Amino acid sequence: MSPTLTDRYVSALTRLLPARQRKDIAQELRASIADAVDERLDAGASERDAERETLAELGDPVLLAARYTDRPTALIGPRYYGDYRRLLGVLTTIGPGTAIVVTVAQVLYAVPLGLALLAGVGAGLAATAVSAAALTALFAVVERLPRRAEPWAPVNLPEGGDSVGSALGGIAFLLGVGALLVLSPWFTTVVDPSGQGIPVLSPALWPAWAPLIVGVLALAIVFAVVTEYAGWSIPLALANAIVVLGGFGLFVVAATNDLFLNAAFFDTIGWGAGAAGTITVVVIALLGVNAIVETIGGFVKARRRAAAS
Repeated sequence: MSPTLTDRYVSALTRLLPARQRKDIAQELRASIADAVDERLDAGASERDAERETLAELGDPVLLAARYTDRPTALIGPRYYGDYRRLLGVLTTIGPGTAIVVTVAQVLYAVPLGLALLAGVGAGLAATAVSAAALTALFAVVERLPRRAEPWAPVNLPEGGDSVGSALGGIAFLLGVGALLVLSPWFTTVVDPSGQGIPVLSPALWPAWAPLIVGVLALAIVFAVVTEYAGWSIPLALANAIVVLGGFGLFVVAATNDLFLNAAFFDTIGWGAGAAGTITVVVIALLGVNAIVETIGGFVKARRRAAAS
């Protein structure tokens, strides 16, 4: 005996559910469908039409399964779509900027202009595509994180300028820094007389320091996700201060021991070996200001949230 439309509908829906829910939901769904079919039969519909109309009213089993499991049916839903669109617009500036930087770098290293332009355009397109794909993947993951169990209240409103978009923008920056640390030894256009590549970061970062710094960056990413999801609190602000200030201190120790920039790289490109030290001082100053702002900002947001509760 061939399966009925109801059998096929229930099968299509339950295969999308966790195994522990399938039996109960299948029984519930069949009973609901039978009741609706009986109502239509009492109203004079044929058995065939009554079943078809009932299933059509229930709609696509994929969407109904998503409602049973409280799963989003869109890659990025309305909750985060505005932030996604705004940050995606910012990322469109990455392509032209990358193209210009790569083209100029190619020309400086005596690459023919045509090839330099081609490399620049290719790098710009690749940077835009990769950035957009990474951003979409991040928002898709955030969309599928469990939602807060407590009912919404005005305290849940984000601070001015504090949105999931800005949080993910910070995450994207941290991922970029981590990628630079990991890939720097292999991706460089500057070579010594023997043809050996000269990375922009100090070779002494490997093997001990780079993984340690990447670990701190990973903790910072975790805090960005946790605070966006759970909101700021005094314990989170304290933990954030430890991570931010500890990470800054780690960077200062590394940088002051010539474990940040590679002086040979800047000497080879004609900037002079002293350029590495100058840039390091500027970066330390900027990161120091940022560490103070991030630390104070965490406590301010926590106090505001506590006061509004």
